[in-house]
Amino acid sequence: MNIHASKRLFLVAAVIGVLAVFVAGFFVALAVRSVVAGPGASPDGPNPGHPWEQIELPPGTWPGLDADTVDGLQASELGGGGYWTQAAGDLYPNSTAWWVGIGTTDAQTKLDIAGLSVPQKGQLRIKDTGGDDPFISFYDSASTFKAYVGYVDGLTQFGSADGSNVAITNPTLGGNVGIGTQNPYHKLDVVGDRIRLRKDQEVDAPEIMLRTDGMAVDLQANNADLYIRSDPGDTFIQPYAGNVGIGTSSPSDETKVHVQTDVDDNFGVLVDASGTAGSEIGLHTAASKFASLAKNAYFDGVWERFDTTAGAFLQQISPSGSVDFFVAESGANPISWLKALTLETNGNTSVRVLEITGGSDIAEPFDIREADAIKPGMVLTIDPENAGKLRISEKAYDRLVAGVVSGAGGIEPGLVMGQSASVADGAYPVALTGRVYVWTEASNGPIEPGDLLTTSDTPGHAMKVADYERAQGAVIGKAMSSLEEGQGLVLVLVSLQ
Repeated sequence: MNIHASKRLFLVAAVIGVLAVFVAGFFVALAVRSVVAGPGASPDGPNPGHPWEQIELPPGTWPGLDADTVDGLQASELGGGGYWTQAAGDLYPNSTAWWVGIGTTDAQTKLDIAGLSVPQKGQLRIKDTGGDDPFISFYDSASTFKAYVGYVDGLTQFGSADGSNVAITNPTLGGNVGIGTQNPYHKLDVVGDRIRLRKDQEVDAPEIMLRTDGMAVDLQANNADLYIRSDPGDTFIQPYAGNVGIGTSSPSDETKVHVQTDVDDNFGVLVDASGTAGSEIGLHTAASKFASLAKNAYFDGVWERFDTTAGAFLQQISPSGSVDFFVAESGANPISWLKALTLETNGNTSVRVLEITGGSDIAEPFDIREADAIKPGMVLTIDPENAGKLRISEKAYDRLVAGVVSGAGGIEPGLVMGQSASVADGAYPVALTGRVYVWTEASNGPIEPGDLLTTSDTPGHAMKVADYERAQGAVIGKAMSSLEEGQGLVLVLVSLQ
């Protein structure tokens, strides 16, 4: 090969080399300036229809290019005429309408980060290198600081910067908030043993605590009163099993609500009737109102009303202190109340009609000399040696006869009259009038109903009157049953004469 041919070949190779470098640089520049498709692009961008041009650096190395060449290509995109601006250490896109994607070519919001999370670091890491607390701040359109979230004062916090409300909501999907749990079942689901609500950071600040330790659940107010109320609406305390204790942690099993007070003169339950509408405590059955304790504009004093299917009665504690009982007159509409009983403050009682159903004789209490020999039904006489006391009768036609010990034959006294701690007091009820069983004997002949009875020589026994002149002032009463012979109990209508 001659020298001219060699020169021609060298020239052709040089031209081919220059062209190869030019073509490689062109395609590298296209790779560096690849763009993300999207609406609203600058008409000057390489991909019209995008909100902003994303510089995407291909992974790995840049074949055929050194670091200076790559830096030069990146730098060519910066500046007022490109897609990014670098100033005073900041780097930002040249249009506020553009979106930034990191790890994605399809950004869906202003900053869209995609990729696998790094353990204990996540996908986004914020670190303060100046010694302050790292946090993210939020501003409104007027550049006013409104809220923050971050690690502040040793705590993970979020809140508002100006004291405005903070809401945790998901109005679209209606989700729940969990504290201490990743599976909240309610709007606020807290897993732990205590919740505390405080007015401020002071040590003695009023606070309310909700505690559960597996043994009990309590709602406790510290340094303040505790109110449980609803306005408007009803307030319910409804134990499905067990009882309610007020003033005690061990309510009785015998009552649904157990109120205990350890202070003298304190009410266990106080219903304030100072309002214009008054107040009322009601007792109800499943069907209707059964009883109530009330003070209001309709009644002067405190009334207790019992309404049943069988009738009704009303009790009033009047301002003077007396207690009145009223009954509803039958057929009255509206109800007309008839006073049936009055208890005065001095102990006196007045009543329209008193019916006694527990016994049949009128008795007084007496002490008896031969107390160890006494039994119901025995005839007694006046003890002349002890004023106001009696003794067992022991002779016939005794004008000292006084009465019969009540209670024989199952017939109890209906009314016992006496005065405690006086001469008119005693240990044994003695029938002075009425029906009572009496120990009798047939020594004067068989006893028939209607026979007059007097004392006999047998201690404590009565017999039929045979001598009416001697019987004057010694008659016990009239027989209402018979005795053929011997001794036994005879029903007697006591009427001393």
